[in-house]
Order: sequence, then structure tokens, then C-alpha cells
Amino acid sequence: MIRAGALYIVIIVCLLMAVLTSALVFSSYYHRLQVSVYETDLSLERNLQAASLLLLSGDRPVAPGQVMEADLFRTGEDSIRLQKDSWGVWQSGAASAFLNGRARHHSFLLGKKITSTDTAAAVLYLSDQNNVLSLAGNTRISGAVYAPRGGIRPAIVSGKPFSGGKLTEGPVYKSTPQLPQPEASVTVHLAALTDSVQIKAHIKPLLVPKLLPYDTLLRSFNEQALACLSPRRIILQHQSLRGRILVFSAKEIVVERQALLEDVILSAPVIRICKGFRGTLQAVATDSLIVEDDVQLEYPSSLVLIRMKDDKELVPVMLVGKRSVVEGSVLSFQKLRSARMTYALFDEASLLYGQLYVDGFLDMKGRVHGTVVTHKFILRTTTSAYENHLLDVEMNAAERSRSFLYGMFNRGGKNGILKRPAYSNAGIHTTQPNETY
Repeated sequence: MIRAGALYIVIIVCLLMAVLTSALVFSSYYHRLQVSVYETDLSLERNLQAASLLLLSGDRPVAPGQVMEADLFRTGEDSIRLQKDSWGVWQSGAASAFLNGRARHHSFLLGKKITSTDTAAAVLYLSDQNNVLSLAGNTRISGAVYAPRGGIRPAIVSGKPFSGGKLTEGPVYKSTPQLPQPEASVTVHLAALTDSVQIKAHIKPLLVPKLLPYDTLLRSFNEQALACLSPRRIILQHQSLRGRILVFSAKEIVVERQALLEDVILSAPVIRICKGFRGTLQAVATDSLIVEDDVQLEYPSSLVLIRMKDDKELVPVMLVGKRSVVEGSVLSFQKLRSARMTYALFDEASLLYGQLYVDGFLDMKGRVHGTVVTHKFILRTTTSAYENHLLDVEMNAAERSRSFLYGMFNRGGKNGILKRPAYSNAGIHTTQPNETY
């Protein structure tokens, strides 16, 4: 005889078996789903690495401003997108991979590796104007030198005779009257950054109406650029700006030491970077560019001074203060030629780590770990001015890292990654070491 409660037990057992069976089915389903997602992510990462290598290689070059889409394996499933854009002295690159409705992105700043035999890699290139380079005091030049036909000689300035054993530590070659020219596409892009109309046409940014005192803006390099274009003076004091952001003023930009800037571009007739500031930026000015004392501009930064008009009264001036450090590239050139050339001063105890190009007069009182290319030196003391004289100056090409990458020269060298920023919504930033391919 079957007990009356047995039916309830059977029902409960059946329910338990149904729950367990459903759990096993769902567990198997989610396991297969996770395996599929994992395999898709692995494929995406592999495809993204391949896309990044394609972007850096010369096999399928992507010009600045160009977007290339491709089926990586010609199966109709693994698609990639490559994009390059000019970003100041440097270039930005973005690689994306797509598979099964999922996507991965990489973005980075790009530069060029210059070969050791290129004139841009020499420690000094001084144009030949039928003159002589004179060295005084504790001046040290280490590396290949391109000097005028008059050669290099010791001199006495302010009572300080040349105290070195050798005039230079490295080979000396004859220079030419013309300086090595920066890449034309770079100078055209930099000139476009000095005009708000051209900025809108060339960069096509999303416009930010106004920068508020405590604004925090973050923009990845695989996104459309942000730009603040103002007809008035701009003071950056408590703002935090990171990534693909451009700030333009038709008057002046002042950067206070409290500002947090990383990888942004500043453009104005007058730019002043105040004492004690530390960050990574590109500054493009047409009248004057002032870097006060004790400023640290980290790699990859750039300072650019452009003469845009033939003004007989105005001499564009770049000043880098005492104990200030610039890691990257410094460029001063004339879009329109003038008898009154641009003037650049690197004050005492300043340090340039990278490349300095001055198509004008250079008053060098600091140190250079890298390359100096200039039309003419001018040395100003308290009592006199000397042409093509150096006093207590250190120039050493060997102190520059072999992984240093250039932006304004393109001699067919290998592409390399200057910086791989990873901007998250939380504002966390990490970088990986320089890579060349």
C-alpha cells in the first residue's frame, strides 16, 4: 500500500531533478559562452597587435588624416581600422579590431627613428655663412659636428679662455648655407594651428564653448579631438586636460603651475608657462613663447615658435628660463622670410633633452643632450654681444637615449611609438616604454 505522502515526495524529487538538470544546461551554456568570449578576446587582441604593426610598418602606409579599413584574413569576420592624424610636431595613431560584435582599440603618439648617419642626429649643425665657430670657457661638444668652412677655434669671452683639451669629441664635417629642412607636412600643420579657421578645417574638432576654472577634460586619441577656441586671453590654472585636446586663444595663454596638462596642444600669439609647472604639452606661438624658471616639460613635449608675417618691428622670441628642462623637440622657424630672424634663449642651467632647431639666432647658455641645428649663435653678456660664440655650454649627443624619436624630420626612418596613453573614465594614465619597429 502506497502511503499518501509519497506523491509529495515524488513531486519534490522531480522538481529537484528539474532544477539540477536546468542548472547543468545553463552552466554548460554559460561555460560555452565564456569560452567563446575568451576566444573572441584572444582573437581581438591578436588582430589588434597585427593592426598596430601594420600602422607602424611601411608596407601599407596610412597618411595623416586618412582612415583605412581592411579584412585582416579575407574571411569577412576579422576587420580592422587604421587611422593617423597630425598632432603638433608628432603624429597620433589609432588601431581598432572588430570581431563578433566586439571591439578593441589602441591609440598612441608616433615618431620617427633617425639613423646615426643622418645630419639630424649630429650634436650640432651650424649653417655656413662664411664665419667661424668660437668656443670659450668650459664648453664641451661631444658628437658629430657640421661647422662652417671657417672651422672651429678657441676664444676668450669675459676673461674666460677655452679650457677643454679638444675643441670637439667627434668628427667635423662642412655645413651648407641652408639648414636641413623639417618635414613640409609638419610645418604646414603647425602653421594651420595658429588660425582658428584652419583648425576647424584641418582637425575638425568638437568645440568646447568655454573652459571653466575647475574643468576636467579627458579625450582618447581614438576619438575626435576636442578644442576650445577663444578670442580672449586664457588662463589655465586649476583645469585638468588630458589627451586629444587643443586650446586656442587669439590673444594669450598663461599656464599656471597648478594646471594639470598631458599631451594637449596650446596655440596663441603669446604663450607663458609659469614657474614650477610640470606636465606634457605642445605649445605653438607666433609672437613670444616664455618658459619661466624651474619648469619641467616631460617627454614628449614640444615648443614651437613660428614667424607668420614679415613684420620689421616684431622679432618673435622664445625664452627658456633657468633650471628649466624640456624633453622633446623645440622648433623655431619662419613661415615668411624676414631680415629680422627669430631669437631663442636657453638660460643658464637649462636642459634640452632631444632636438633644438632654430632658423634664426640662438643664445645658448645651458645644456643640450641631443641635437642643435641653428642658423647662427648669438652670445649676450653683461657688456658685449658675440656672434657664433659659445661660453660654458655642454652639447652631448650620446646622452640622448637611442629610443628617442623625432617628429619634425622624416628621412625614411622606422616608425616608433613615442607614448601609449591609456586614458580611462577614471582618469588613470599609464605609459609603456618607447617601442620601435
